[in-house]
Amino acid sequence: MIKTILLLFIMLSGLSLIAQNEKRQHFFVQSRGFYGKPIAYSDSLSPDQLNSNFIAADIRIGVQANGERSKDQFLGFQQYGVGIFHANLNNEILGNPWGIYTFVSVPLYTNNSFTLYNDASFGIGFGFNEYDPITNPKNDIIGSDINAYFTIGAKAAYSLNDRFTIDAGAEFQHFSNGTLKTPNKGLNMYSGHLGLTYFFNSINEETYTPAEKISKPVPKIEKYNEMTFVYSIGGKSTLANYGKPPNYLMTSIVIDYYRRYHHIAKYGGGIEYIYDGTYVADYTEAQSFDKYSFIAIHASHELYFSKFAFVSHLGTYLWKGTPGKGWVYARVGLRYYISEHFIANLTLKTENGFKADFIEAGIGYRFKFKKNKTE
Repeated sequence: MIKTILLLFIMLSGLSLIAQNEKRQHFFVQSRGFYGKPIAYSDSLSPDQLNSNFIAADIRIGVQANGERSKDQFLGFQQYGVGIFHANLNNEILGNPWGIYTFVSVPLYTNNSFTLYNDASFGIGFGFNEYDPITNPKNDIIGSDINAYFTIGAKAAYSLNDRFTIDAGAEFQHFSNGTLKTPNKGLNMYSGHLGLTYFFNSINEETYTPAEKISKPVPKIEKYNEMTFVYSIGGKSTLANYGKPPNYLMTSIVIDYYRRYHHIAKYGGGIEYIYDGTYVADYTEAQSFDKYSFIAIHASHELYFSKFAFVSHLGTYLWKGTPGKGWVYARVGLRYYISEHFIANLTLKTENGFKADFIEAGIGYRFKFKKNKTE
């Protein structure tokens, strides 16, 4: 179920990002080549198998924002869209993964034909030779056929003319299934890339016109407070269940109080309840429900892109029914605002700092309080 929800999130986000409301959409196609090295830890693979350099390529189709929407002014006339990635890891045990993703590139600095971007993407990965106790027992890094895929990086771009741009950059890439299936040490990769971009207008334009970035006054922000309630479920496997689907239920109930402080951002804090079914295996006899329960508090932040929001939490536990999970955790992921009040949630929670705990999907509700200040 989590895999299906993840795929729907990627498809929905891609369609939402590309099908925006600009009067004129300025499209582009980008092709990039990568060269890099994996960062992986394994008890079965030799250093030579882990440290082989890899080559990769991807193709993106996207939109260059021109500022017709107010939020584009704050993001510096960003680029966004969808892409497909493929890597040759030179490793028969791990395989050659693919990734399908949505991305956003936000300008950090612009000077005439030169632009420095921050680039991030989120999607699904597949194509690994996942762990199998008979046919592939040495793969203790990836245990599932479908994984979450995300990247973060930076690139420098130079416009050759109105149509073509070249760029060079560096990326950090990560594949993981959030312990939906073990083993799940995850695969990290760092790489450099060279790219070429071709710009064109939508099909209803007779002649090509480059994007004219429109700087215009933005409406004053109406600052207000709101409260969100989000219920999510997930699944998790343990090291004792190598190669098996998730067989333990994970749930969370998260309550947050937010302050809208910017047109595209809000901050706040909250409290949450977590049920971790994996702790059932720690006891030989049935235990009371509270043995598998945790209560925690966290600081929270959301950054908006259209109807999507990138959510991040950093928290600590107030009470534990069973020792474990460490004391610091994080949560990162996406929320989709279905309407003014209803929210779809897809996030990864960590434990013991930033070690993957579980992936969760859920639904939420938002209460907006009276707007109390305009700036």
